[in-house]
Amino acid sequence: MKNSGENLPEEYFNESMMYCAACHFNEAIAIHEAKKAKRLYEKDIEDERKRQMTKPVIRQISLIGNVDLDSKDDIRVARKAYNDLPNNYKDSVTNYETLKEAEREYKRLVRYKHRKRNKFLLVSFIVIFVASCLGIGGYYGYDAFQVKSITISCENEIGIGEPLNLTTKINPSYAWNKKVSWEIVGDNEINAVITNNTLVAKSIGQVKIIAIIGEIKSAEFEITVVSHSAMGWVSYGYSSMPNVDVWDEYMYFNFKGVDAFDNAIISIPATTKGVEFVGDYDIRNRTIENLNIKVSARATNLDIVFTNFAYQSSSSSTALSSDSNIDSCKVTLNGANAIKGNSFKNAIDFKGNIELNALAGSGNFIIGGNGVTSGNGANGAVVDGTISLTGSGDITFRGGKGGDGTNGVDNNSTASQGANGGTNQKGVTGGTGATGSNGTNGGNGGNGINTTSFVINGNLNLFFYGGDGGNGGNGGKGGNGGRGGDGGGHAWIDMLGGTVGAGGDGGAGGVGGNGGNAGKGGNAIVAASANVSGASIIIARAGKNGDGGKGGNGGLGGNGGNGAVGGTVMYSGSGGTGGRGGNGGKGGNAYTDFVPALSGITISGATIQTPTASSVGTGGSGGTGGSGGAKGAGNGGSPGGAGSTGSVGTNGSRS
Repeated sequence: MKNSGENLPEEYFNESMMYCAACHFNEAIAIHEAKKAKRLYEKDIEDERKRQMTKPVIRQISLIGNVDLDSKDDIRVARKAYNDLPNNYKDSVTNYETLKEAEREYKRLVRYKHRKRNKFLLVSFIVIFVASCLGIGGYYGYDAFQVKSITISCENEIGIGEPLNLTTKINPSYAWNKKVSWEIVGDNEINAVITNNTLVAKSIGQVKIIAIIGEIKSAEFEITVVSHSAMGWVSYGYSSMPNVDVWDEYMYFNFKGVDAFDNAIISIPATTKGVEFVGDYDIRNRTIENLNIKVSARATNLDIVFTNFAYQSSSSSTALSSDSNIDSCKVTLNGANAIKGNSFKNAIDFKGNIELNALAGSGNFIIGGNGVTSGNGANGAVVDGTISLTGSGDITFRGGKGGDGTNGVDNNSTASQGANGGTNQKGVTGGTGATGSNGTNGGNGGNGINTTSFVINGNLNLFFYGGDGGNGGNGGKGGNGGRGGDGGGHAWIDMLGGTVGAGGDGGAGGVGGNGGNAGKGGNAIVAASANVSGASIIIARAGKNGDGGKGGNGGLGGNGGNGAVGGTVMYSGSGGTGGRGGNGGKGGNAYTDFVPALSGITISGATIQTPTASSVGTGGSGGTGGSGGAKGAGNGGSPGGAGSTGSVGTNGSRS
């Protein structure tokens, strides 16, 4: 086969080759221009990045201004900012020479200050030496270098857990002894500690300190310890709970405006020393739902602050709990706060030692969840260790109410009718009505507080309430008895008369169901030991015992069957007797004892109202007996009698 182009003229091939060459050339130019544009774009990006990174450094250097002996920090910050820049960016700092000149000037001022001081000390030494030789004392002798006064010059406001460096101004500045010791004056309710000229406070409030050198003391200096929100802690504010990937030593969570989470869990790790939770319970009176706070095992103490914060656990966990024994956890309550357990969940379930410090003016509630149907109420606080209550605010502990029992189901069925009698036979008695179902028992109330060791130290108003017991459920109604069967007659009618069947008796009504037993009220305080000091006022009351459920009513008796028709009146069958009404169910029992407010301890050392035991519960009343069935028709014979009424059920026992 011939090549399809072998007959084309040579000029065609030359033109084609020139065209292809032109295409490749244009493509090469396009690629070159694209690469050039990319390089320019990348350069623009790099220039912008350089400008953004050097701009704050240039500004920091410009802030140095006129250099004096107080410019040290400004110069140090500017130098660090410059040194942190990548090397290829440093040339873009247009005022770098200003920084170098400022450093030179500061060094010159420091040298001058030292020379001046040394000269002063030399002259002072000569004066003292000459004065000593001449026997001259007073101002120009040793006394000239003694401390005359001390003034505390540090910050007067810090956050909880924030270290404060304590500083002073000593007069004269050239005094020989400048070693300062510190003393905390008066009450130290915020647990402040001073170590190596550093003060750390563990709760909100005020503390007064003085500085001492020898026999010279400064005036009292008051330091205010504020919440962490004012101190720039790592802050989180959420409308939905996030995953906190990084925990700092001190954390601040702002939950103002939050209504609920979807089973959020905040687990505080061992490395965190302080956490504050802030809400708006004081303004909105709104409890945040489905939030659980857990404390992980730790070797260091933990400080938690609740500020106007109210929350309730989810149904799967406790509101505030610990994974294992915690040596020391302090919870500061500031403002209006509430810690609530969800259904049958404790508000606090802690292993180890926990302190609740209620600040002055604060109102706080620790509330166990109520029991659901027939379930027991939860406790306000359960502590497997020591719980300490300190401060001067109000704290209320309340156990949850036991759940009420469910009512038995009424049986509205009617038993089967008795079979009709055979030839000349009496009808069969109707079936007995079914028994009504029993009501379930009420749950027990939760305890206000249940702990191993119980400590009160402060001027608190404390309220402890056991949860009320749940009421027993009512018994269900018994079923109705069945109708008696009709009497059987002759196959033929004998005019002379013959015996025929009487109507069957009606069935008895069903017995009513029993009422459920009552739940028992919870104790106000359960503890193995108690230690009380201070001037607190304590009110303790056990929960009320619940009432027993009412017994169910008996069912109606069945109607009597009809007698058969005989040849004469005297031989006609009598109607059946109506069935007896069912007996009423037994009422549920109430507890036969009083529940004490205090269990395992006695409290002294505080003003305590007489602890109130539980009130008595009422046994459930028995159910009403069912009515008898109607008499059967005699068809010429005598009518049957009406059934008797069932007996009333017995009442439950009562405490």
